[in-house]
Amino acid sequence: MLDEALRKQISAGEGLGLIRDRKAQTARPWTGSVSVVSADSHLPLTEDIWHERFPSRLRDKAPRVWWDETTGIYQLGAAFKPMFPPSAHGLIRSMEELPGAHDLDARIMDLDAEGIAKEIVYPQVLPIFFHYPDFEVRKLIFDIYNLYVADVQKRYAGRIYPVAIPTFWDPDQAPHSVREIAKLGLKTILLPMLPGKKKDGGNVVYNSAEYDPMFAAIEETGLPISFHIGEKFDNEGINGEGARLMCDIGPSNFRKNLGQFIFGLIFDKFPKLKVVFAESGISWVAPALQDAEMLYNSHGLLFDSLPRHRPSHYWHEHCYATFMADPAGLRLLDIIGVDRVMWSVDYPHHEGTFGYSQDAIGDIVRAVGADDAELIVGKTCASVYRLDD
Repeated sequence: MLDEALRKQISAGEGLGLIRDRKAQTARPWTGSVSVVSADSHLPLTEDIWHERFPSRLRDKAPRVWWDETTGIYQLGAAFKPMFPPSAHGLIRSMEELPGAHDLDARIMDLDAEGIAKEIVYPQVLPIFFHYPDFEVRKLIFDIYNLYVADVQKRYAGRIYPVAIPTFWDPDQAPHSVREIAKLGLKTILLPMLPGKKKDGGNVVYNSAEYDPMFAAIEETGLPISFHIGEKFDNEGINGEGARLMCDIGPSNFRKNLGQFIFGLIFDKFPKLKVVFAESGISWVAPALQDAEMLYNSHGLLFDSLPRHRPSHYWHEHCYATFMADPAGLRLLDIIGVDRVMWSVDYPHHEGTFGYSQDAIGDIVRAVGADDAELIVGKTCASVYRLDD
């Protein structure tokens, strides 16, 4: 039976409640010299960014963003028809009732109070469009979003670094899309874990030769690739949100993506690529590498060609994972690598550390020591995303 004291060690945020009920933790038990960076936070959309930017012939198809008094949330959908299912309204509302979830100035105040200097900020709701059936509209949605967040980055210079989304479903347009994102000054791109279909109906397969030009453009620009959990919205049955999140927060899809880059020879072809796996913690990495090593030894005998190096080599040369509170993962850093992990607040999500961020940092310091803690809470992230450039 699990010891109660040990259980509490793996029970992050116990007793703190929902994000809307928390206050910033202003105590400073650790006073390291590094600027603390959240490697994974989120940007909810509260501005109607698409309608006026869409070409007139397609304006009726542009998503709208509006405040819905009845549900108490910012809704999203074309022609003011909500895309969010009613089962999601309570979850969205519980986050948006925190002022910093929708007011960036209030957000900065929360970050300042908790000693967070910078954030890598993923889109909050954009994954709902990853498989949007109208490819022309989909491209406009992401291109306009990229322009919008580039402006956010300028307005909050040195504090907020949003993540952009390229035209991932079109191998012909993807390289140009990546280069345009780099020109905007954005620091990273998000590729879906589950990228879906191309225009011709075939699957998007990252480890296929037709995607080599996209990865060449990514390598050329130096933009890290980000993968992030949260692409499924199926809440079914009793407390379906909990069942969905048990799967969604898990790294099962990350394993496939990592396998594509290692066994699909992407890292061999493009040796300067960097890949970040966000918000699934770090404890998944050790068993994934263990399995990859086993597959190299056994199934690798059937491959047309093996990667040039062992699987673990590629993780330690190219890959990173983010976490909020992962005491199990911190025990496995000899396998994962202390320089391969990056801490995050995950603001404004309930599973994030807002309200106990300093306690979470203190746990890291106790686990690895002050010098390695500085890598985990700031230095590695600043280097990967070139935040000082």
